[in-house]
Amino acid sequence: MKRLPIFAVLLVFCLLTSPLEAQNKKLRKAAKDAGKELYTPSSGKQKRQGPQVSPIRKVLNMFNFHVELAPSSFTHSNTFNDLILVRTDNPESWIYAARSAEAGSGAPFTALTNWFNTNRPVVFDQIYDEDLAISTDTLSLKWTNQGATTPVNLRVSFSIKKLDKLHYKTTGERRTLDQDFIRIGGGISMSKVKYKNNFFTTEDEPNYGNLLIPVTETRMKRVFGTVDVNVWNYVDYTLFVSVMAGTWEYKVEDFNSDYVTYDPFYSIGVTLEKQFSKYFKVYLRPSVEFRNYNFMAEEIMVPNKITSFNLNLGFIIKYPTYPRNRFKPHQVQMEHVFNGKLYRGRSIFRRQNPRIGQNFRQRKKH
Repeated sequence: MKRLPIFAVLLVFCLLTSPLEAQNKKLRKAAKDAGKELYTPSSGKQKRQGPQVSPIRKVLNMFNFHVELAPSSFTHSNTFNDLILVRTDNPESWIYAARSAEAGSGAPFTALTNWFNTNRPVVFDQIYDEDLAISTDTLSLKWTNQGATTPVNLRVSFSIKKLDKLHYKTTGERRTLDQDFIRIGGGISMSKVKYKNNFFTTEDEPNYGNLLIPVTETRMKRVFGTVDVNVWNYVDYTLFVSVMAGTWEYKVEDFNSDYVTYDPFYSIGVTLEKQFSKYFKVYLRPSVEFRNYNFMAEEIMVPNKITSFNLNLGFIIKYPTYPRNRFKPHQVQMEHVFNGKLYRGRSIFRRQNPRIGQNFRQRKKH
């Protein structure tokens, strides 16, 4: 019985030192070394390649293409300072404006009959007693008129996406969301302008009557830049604070550029946006816009101020990052990988949840 443990130890020793076990050890070591070579890259620059995405599509997707229709109503006013306004006893006559120093000298002086769009000077011998005259040195007079316009705006903007803060805080990796944080862009606008009346009225001096204007319809062109900042998000809705500014002018044939100079305009508003997909959105933008121009002739300057209230209706189209899958039997309606490339599974105009498809699947009839 004492020899049995000794025999068992010798048997185990022989098995461990057998040629077969030695061969198994060599194989395990070779596999281990091969594994190290397989999973240890020879260069740090080697990376795993993901599905193919067109770099051109990536760049184009950063831009937004806007089309807007902006019905608006405006108030146009002009204010007179340091001038003498004269209305003769003829009720059909114009209102004349002259510099106070010249009109009070007793000598013939030059007056304006139009400070709206072009120069029409008239020489006065003197101001008679029966003429209605008032000096704006002490009393500022203001004439107003109203009108409407419907600009068509075309613009392009560049998107700066929101940072995924939760992902960055959790992993330390910087990743952006689909939501736009800031949009910076510019565009052009064309519109027809129509004044409500062919005259301006004043409440300061009703006895002066109305100030006639020779043009009631014209066209306006604007070139502008825009900045939109995201301030609120809820499901498919986004609210932006919007600023627009640029240059503008009326039709040259109607407003003489020798006498009319334009100040830059600016507009402030908010944009409520509804997302139908990542590539198609509609929005509503109420805003207030300020435009000024100065009329300067015969050393007389009359400022014209235009305040406009706009309600922009528009839509945004983005170039899709991934193309549609044209393989007809393929019915996946989400973003997916097919033959090593990324595809989208839904139309850019389709209102869908990005994670599920909402189109009706085509089924074979049995």
